Amino acid sequence: MKAKKLGAIIVGACLLGGIMFGFASTEKIKNGHVGVVYSINGGVKDEVLGQGLKFVGIGKKVIQYSVRTQQLYMSRDEQEGSKNDDSLNIGTQGGTVNADFEMSYSFNPETVANVYKKYGGLSGKEIVDGIVRGRIRGLVNEVTSRYSVADVYIDKRQEVNEAITNHLQENLSEIGITVERASLSEVRPDEQIMATLKDKARMQEELAVEEKKQEKVALEAETKRIEAQGEADKKLIEAQAEADANKLLEQSITPELIKMKEAEARLKHGWVTVQGADTVVTPVQ
Repeated sequence: MKAKKLGAIIVGACLLGGIMFGFASTEKIKNGHVGVVYSINGGVKDEVLGQGLKFVGIGKKVIQYSVRTQQLYMSRDEQEGSKNDDSLNIGTQGGTVNADFEMSYSFNPETVANVYKKYGGLSGKEIVDGIVRGRIRGLVNEVTSRYSVADVYIDKRQEVNEAITNHLQENLSEIGITVERASLSEVRPDEQIMATLKDKARMQEELAVEEKKQEKVALEAETKRIEAQGEADKKLIEAQAEADANKLLEQSITPELIKMKEAEARLKHGWVTVQGADTVVTPVQ
């Protein structure tokens, strides 16, 4: 009887141990994540774990990285001067301006193992907060420094954002970050720069009005020139037509035509004989 109880205890202990071993040897990889496996003896495995319940073995640690699209915001806190202010002070060709930044990104599942090795086992959030944010500040400045304040503020905002996106894609891929889109969501020039921009806008508006006036004057002058040219061409055509008609008339009056007309006149009015001062008209018989 005691032997049976002892056997049952041993079996139960084995089952419990197996269950505990199973729990200790598996890892559930969350949806939209991959797992990097680190072994005390073998280091980091190159192959990452996909989502679901995975067997990893005893003595191994799994760090999960989200490979879903995530949003990164670097913006000013509503309360100016707050310690939570994470906005960017970016340089331009006309001075430094403050801006909010946002980025859509994800970790590349094919490179997260190398990222884990490179950064000593930091999690995705730790990499973003401790490395990526700082890198972004420098990379964005490299782009905006090629543009004027007006370009960054409004004139070429879309072009600037496209350039920022391309630059971040090229440089953040080395730390396993795939950038989908990046942009300056709001740009805040200081009062002095804003005053300069307003003066520039006013001057551009005045210049545009003056250019329209000049275009109107030029158009009116061109219209008058065309009308005058048309009148001159018309008179020239009429004169040429009259000359051509006179020439044609001259060419058509021949001695034969004159004799024929003279005969027609005699036939109609009778013969006309001029003798000195007396004129004798002899009717046709």
